[in-house]
Amino acid sequence: MPDINRIFFVYPTLYNEGMSKEECCIPSPLIAGIESDAKNTIIVTVGMIINLHESVTIRTLIYPTGKPDVDNTIDDSGKFEHLKTNILPNGKAIFLSSLYLNDLVFSESGMYEIETTLLKDVEDDPLSGTVLDSYKSTFYVLMRKGD
Repeated sequence: MPDINRIFFVYPTLYNEGMSKEECCIPSPLIAGIESDAKNTIIVTVGMIINLHESVTIRTLIYPTGKPDVDNTIDDSGKFEHLKTNILPNGKAIFLSSLYLNDLVFSESGMYEIETTLLKDVEDDPLSGTVLDSYKSTFYVLMRKGD
């Protein structure tokens, strides 16, 4: 089997203080009741298989569908946790991981994309590495009435 680094799926969940671990894993194809210009935390849950003998970086961006922000500043201050890990005998591992994207502001209702990319690490700049896999997922944001 060739060296595989693959993203199986990606989905969002709107984070609210006090949510249980289980609630944090429920997919939210509709994120409703968002206040205009309020800062939100979105949990992006990712299922993936990684070769344990390679060093990889995962990058996740959220933007209005069809309008990627190519100048988006990468913020690596969010929380990252592996919810479940399965080590395979062939030197690979399957992960269920959550990435917490903080301070996201949605300005209007509509379709948004999550773009998650696995990159082969480069020593000086991990985000400039070779793209190993990329996956896009779509969800809908509905602003609070009156906003």
